[in-house]
Amino acid sequence: DIGVTGVQTCALPICLADPLLLPDGRMRFQLNSVAGSAWLLEGSPDLFHWGNYGVVTNQSGILQVTNTPVARPRVYFYRVAQP
Repeated sequence: DIGVTGVQTCALPICLADPLLLPDGRMRFQLNSVAGSAWLLEGSPDLFHWGNYGVVTNQSGILQVTNTPVARPRVYFYRVAQP
């Protein structure tokens, strides 16, 4: 069984919030940041090997991201960085 833990509020200029595991195995979360900012989205099953999911632009300051983790591991991590 996969557990989902998330951040409900953001104290920093950027955060990933409100994670939700969808019934089809995809992961949905929210990227809160400065409106118009671009972010490189990455994912990892082990915090050592990171896959590049591409660059997204957060037009409004709140961007909903839906992603399919590679091979549906028991635990999966996401991070964003400025490209």
